[in-house]
Amino acid sequence: MAYGCSFAYWPDDAGRVEDLLALPQRNLLDDLLLAEGIRSYLRIPLRADGQLIGMLDLGAAAPEAFASEDERTARQIASR
Repeated sequence: MAYGCSFAYWPDDAGRVEDLLALPQRNLLDDLLLAEGIRSYLRIPLRADGQLIGMLDLGAAAPEAFASEDERTARQIASR
């Protein structure tokens, strides 16, 4: 799990960004999310038969909005 870096660098892996404003470097997607009021987000891959079929992306207006329990819940949802 990668924390505190843009998802552009790991598009098919799980990750959590605690605060987009705190990133040392941001890309266009990060800036677009900030413009929409997103400060933190969580990304979980959706897989079927070992193949990536999509992503579950969750965003929040508050920094550090997602706790470990939120991540566990998202993983459970993604695995169904």
